[in-house]
Amino acid sequence: MSGVQGLQLRNHPDLMQESKTRLARISVLMPTRHRLEQAERCIASLVETATHPEALEIVVYVDDDDPESHALDRKDIAFHKIVGPRLNLGALNTACLSSATGDILGAVNDDVVVRTQGWDDRLRAIHDRFPDGIYLAYPNDLFFGPRMASFPFMARATCDALGDPFPAEYPGDFQDHHLLDLFQRLRHHGHDRIVYMEDVVMEHLHVRFGNEKDEPEMYNGRTMGEGDHVFLALHPHRKRLTRRLQAVIEQKPLPPVPATPRIRPLPESNIVTGCRLMVTFLLDGSLPFCWRWFLFTFFGKLYWIKKYRYPQPRWQYTLLKRLVDSCRPSPKPNARTREP
Repeated sequence: MSGVQGLQLRNHPDLMQESKTRLARISVLMPTRHRLEQAERCIASLVETATHPEALEIVVYVDDDDPESHALDRKDIAFHKIVGPRLNLGALNTACLSSATGDILGAVNDDVVVRTQGWDDRLRAIHDRFPDGIYLAYPNDLFFGPRMASFPFMARATCDALGDPFPAEYPGDFQDHHLLDLFQRLRHHGHDRIVYMEDVVMEHLHVRFGNEKDEPEMYNGRTMGEGDHVFLALHPHRKRLTRRLQAVIEQKPLPPVPATPRIRPLPESNIVTGCRLMVTFLLDGSLPFCWRWFLFTFFGKLYWIKKYRYPQPRWQYTLLKRLVDSCRPSPKPNARTREP
């Protein structure tokens, strides 16, 4: 059965009516590496705050060279553990997705703690609002809040329409930007399917707050900010994927899944990179202007920081940091929910 046929079959009225008579299963995807304690804490918080843990499935991926994490297990819920080679984060999430059986699928980090009782029922209520299964829901992470879909939850129909919601090309960061960009495009076309769950708190105990053992510029053994060139290269790809989401909503024939473009590194020249960012983001009329401006300034700042911050900060970085800090201070941890 082709992907298109499978998607059309899942959206068949008889099957959709049958799915409403049972509790939608939620599959949580969680790659982890060298952080057994944090992973166990995350899983425990997901289970203990769920109204229906019997309808919860957790799929973890642990690296084969991380024997300590091989002990990760739960007997009281549907739990699947994949042991395999170390991969890009996008490929890890995709591997978890291939083993998941849920109707709702979400990706979280292992340094998350769920603070809201009944989060699963609130997610199911959102799921029931969109019979075609096209939406992007995300909780309050107490870090980025509504600005970023740090921990995205989607219906299986959305994953099927996208083909690969977690592109393997992403080494670490920007899968959240990738998904939110798709749904910002969809919103610009008249279909607002972005749901920010402000009252559902999944706190991100990020290393920038000093919550973990990693260095502030590292995250689980990798450098923060990896993948900006991938996000830029997949810009035309997201335009085509948005048409597939739109086709499902409007009940039109699905366009074919677009081929992934060639991933190119960012140019060394500041002028060339600035022009490329301007053309790619600021001049993209298929996006809301506020989102275009965010992408242009965010990735421009990131390029500048990565170029002039390492191995030792240079005057260009120091100047930019002072300008940014004077306009908007760095986010601070929430004192009420920080663990002692």
